[in-house]
Amino acid sequence: MSEDEKIPEGWMLTFDERSRGQYYICLTSRHGPKVEATGSDSEEMLAWCIAGALDVDRQLRLKFPDRM
Repeated sequence: MSEDEKIPEGWMLTFDERSRGQYYICLTSRHGPKVEATGSDSEEMLAWCIAGALDVDRQLRLKFPDRM
């Protein structure tokens, strides 16, 4: 994982190799939302999940500015 691909604060990573070369990645927020991906390129999937998690955090901050 590169320096740019850090798991956002408040998110938990689940990483599983379901079958040879097929991965499942899930980031779960402490607030409940999940960002999931399944595929063969684990680095690309992780980057996609992190981008999704950051977008979810942004949306939650906009909707609930006093709670975030």
